[in-house]
Amino acid sequence: MRPIRYAIGPERLSAEWWRNGMDVTYRDYFRIEDEQGRRYWLYRSCEGWFVHGFFP
Repeated sequence: MRPIRYAIGPERLSAEWWRNGMDVTYRDYFRIEDEQGRRYWLYRSCEGWFVHGFFP
């Protein structure tokens, strides 16, 4: 675990509203910067936390 300087989010993306409701899926996206200036794009879903990408 890295110490976090700041976090922006969540921004929620979910399944299309017109689906039948059988697939209850969502992702909450966060932009994170640690104390050393490294920036990450993380998301949280019903399955856990994941790294979606890195920023230069």
